[in-house]
Amino acid sequence: MKSTRVNIPSEEQYEHLKRIRETHGLSWRGLTIRGAERLESTSPFPPEDRLRNASSGESE
Repeated sequence: MKSTRVNIPSEEQYEHLKRIRETHGLSWRGLTIRGAERLESTSPFPPEDRLRNASSGESE
């Protein structure tokens, strides 16, 4: 198993990332993976956002 350490110099930035992670129920690993997937996506919204918008009647 590989391990990575991330230093976040700003307490404000750390708290912001922590809130995002907790809101979405992710581990730090999950947050990193989801962020990477979003960056590599060719669409402006990940699939779950499209589904959410479609079910709420919003158009893209």
